[in-house]
Amino acid sequence: MTVTPPKSFESAAPDLTGHVPVRSWTPLHLGALLAANVALALGAWLVRLADTGPVAAAFWRLTLALPVLLIATLRLPASARRASRSTLLLVAAAGVFFAADLAAWHIGIKHTKVGNASLFGNSGSLLVMVWG
Repeated sequence: MTVTPPKSFESAAPDLTGHVPVRSWTPLHLGALLAANVALALGAWLVRLADTGPVAAAFWRLTLALPVLLIATLRLPASARRASRSTLLLVAAAGVFFAADLAAWHIGIKHTKVGNASLFGNSGSLLVMVWG
C-alpha cells in the first residue's frame, strides 16, 4: 500500500532531466521513525543503568555498532569503498572527536540528571553557532 504525500512534500528540486521526484512514505517508515526516536530517548537512561563506567558504556555503544556498519559497507561495490589517505585521516579524526564527545556526554549523564546532560550535550552545536 502506497500513501501519496500531500502537495507540500512534492516541492523537491527537479533533477537534470526536469523530473521532480515524488516522495512517498508508508506506515512502515513512520514506525521506523518512531522506534528510532524511542531508542534515542532511552539512550541516556540506559547509560545510567549500565553496569560499566560512563566511558566504557560509550566505548561499547560504538563498538557494538561496528558489525552492522561492516556488513553495510561490504554490500557496496569495491569501487565505492575506496578512499584516499587524506579522506581516511579526516574520517579517523572525526571518529576520535565523536568518541570524545560521547564520552564527555556519558560522564555528564553519570554526574547530573539525565535531562540536564541530554539538554546540555545536544545544545552544544547551537551554542557554538551563537558564539561564532
